[in-house]
Amino acid sequence: MLTFTNLLPRPDVVLGFVVAEGVVPGHVPAGFDAHLAALLESRRAALPERLEVRRQAVRDLLRNGVYKPTGRAKPATEYLLRTAAEGAFPRINAPVDICNALCVEHLLPISLWDLDLAGSDAFVFRLGRADEAYVFNSGGQEIGLHDLVVGCRVRGGQDEPIVNPVKDSLATKTTEATHRVAAVVYSSLEAAPEEVLRDELAQFEAWLRGAGAGVQAATGIARAGETCTLVPA
Repeated sequence: MLTFTNLLPRPDVVLGFVVAEGVVPGHVPAGFDAHLAALLESRRAALPERLEVRRQAVRDLLRNGVYKPTGRAKPATEYLLRTAAEGAFPRINAPVDICNALCVEHLLPISLWDLDLAGSDAFVFRLGRADEAYVFNSGGQEIGLHDLVVGCRVRGGQDEPIVNPVKDSLATKTTEATHRVAAVVYSSLEAAPEEVLRDELAQFEAWLRGAGAGVQAATGIARAGETCTLVPA
């Protein structure tokens, strides 16, 4: 059983969660490559108005306290959009590629992490504290987390940030040995109606179920102050 708690101090923020067990990083789901190719081709053109509005609303989701989503502090979706437009979209492994494709398709940022590397079954989402940071790449670069939306693993009564909508922690990123993953889709009522988020979660789950034989998965949503409990099946 996995729990995800939304402690963000904004009633408009809605978080969607996906968990999957038995995924095979090297197993690309049937039909995914063709879907991705068509999606990337469509993103070479200007965004439809509804998605441009969503892109701006996602930036607003990150405007909390001292945190400003500008420059390198913008949501990861904007980096992925640029790579799509430039023909340089990254391919990493099946779970990450699915995550990145959904980001480009729906323009809602997503964090994905390895549950075994996280070493916890409980996660909370809050704003980062002034003294918090983590390493996000193999070069040792850090991102400061003050007032940024962060997801934390809970261990020994302490919560430690491991993901955010800009850059996830290197410590819990997927590897070729990953077989259990969790993901969060960051959204708000301004960015997208809840039914849009639910549709994206269903799509996410379906792709992950195709990334291996007998993959077990589950999805759920946590509004402000709520806890989502998931058991992959």
